[in-house]
Amino acid sequence: MDRAYWNALEHTYPKAVFSVLDHDTAGRIAGRIQALAGAGRTAADFGCGPGQMTALLRHAFARVEACDWSPALLDQAQARLAEDPKVRFHHFDLAGTEASPFAPVDLGLCSNVLIMPSAEARERIWNRLAELIAPAGTLLLIVPSHESALFTGFRRMDWNLRAGVPGGEAEDRSLETTAGSAAREQGVRFIDGVPTKHFLREELRVHLGDRGFSSVEFTKLPYPWTTEFDNPPDWMAEPLPWHWLVEARR
Repeated sequence: MDRAYWNALEHTYPKAVFSVLDHDTAGRIAGRIQALAGAGRTAADFGCGPGQMTALLRHAFARVEACDWSPALLDQAQARLAEDPKVRFHHFDLAGTEASPFAPVDLGLCSNVLIMPSAEARERIWNRLAELIAPAGTLLLIVPSHESALFTGFRRMDWNLRAGVPGGEAEDRSLETTAGSAAREQGVRFIDGVPTKHFLREELRVHLGDRGFSSVEFTKLPYPWTTEFDNPPDWMAEPLPWHWLVEARR
C-alpha cells in the first residue's frame, strides 16, 4: 500500500476500494458528524481520498483540513468539492516525518487509513492523529474489525458443513491460505490480494488510551455478506460482518 498503489486507483477508486460510507445505509457516520458539529468548530479528514467524507464534513464545520498522500486522489477531492473555501487540501503523509500542515482540530475523521501491514508505519500514524486532535477534541476512527474477520471464517466453515462437506475437509476449506499464521494473529488479512490490518476492539482501546483518549465508544458499521462471499446462501443473514466506528474523546 504505497503511494504508487493509491495513485493507480485514480480512475478505479469507487470499484476498487470498499466504501464504508456507501454501505452505511443507516447513516451512522453522518449522524455522529452532525452530533459533533458546532459553530466555529474545525475538522480534518485524515486520508481523504477522493473526498467522500470531506463532503460530509464541510456542511457541518467552519473549516475542514483534508489531507492525503496521493496527489491524484487529492485532485479528485478538490474537483468534487468545487474549491470550497471552507476546505483546505494538503499533500501530506500521516506516516511521514514532515511537520503537520495545520493546527489541531476539534474533530478528526480517519477512515480506513490505519490498514497497512507495517506496525511501524501504523505507530507513526497513531502518534500523528493524537498530535492533531485538540484538547477536548474527538477522533472518529473507522477500521476493519478483526472480530468480524474471525466471524467470517466461522461462517465460511458453517456454509461448508451445511452443504454436507465432512468436518475436517470443511475446516481445511475455511482456512485462509494468503497470509501466514503470525500475520493473521496480528490481524493482517488479505482483501482482494492486499494485506490489510484488522483491529480487535480491546486493541483499539489500548492504542487510544496510550495516547490520552479517555472516553472510547464503539459502533458496528455492518455490511452485507456479498462483500465477503460470492453468492452467499439466503440463510446467511444477520449477524452481518462489520467495520468498527470508534468515537474517542480527550
